[in-house]
Amino acid sequence: MKNERRSYKVTIFGDEYALMSDELEEHMAQAASLVDVAMREIDQSARIGNSKKVAVLAAMRIASKLLHLQRDVEKNKQREYELASRIEEDILSLVP
Repeated sequence: MKNERRSYKVTIFGDEYALMSDELEEHMAQAASLVDVAMREIDQSARIGNSKKVAVLAAMRIASKLLHLQRDVEKNKQREYELASRIEEDILSLVP
């Protein structure tokens, strides 16, 4: 269940942002940390020097992970459906 909208301050890549969200503070802090870590990893490995480009690359990395997770969820749903169908068929085969 979502809470009422609240304002939060988070620091990402050295900059402070004021956010409004109905998510819990812990959730927003974790999300900010995820973005911050991704940006710092990219900045350290690529040495781009442009925070906008680092942010876009971090967003691409996070979006790619999200797409992989969504694909995995869909595969799991399909597998769940197949297993449930097999179980139902097996149960029906036991009924005289």
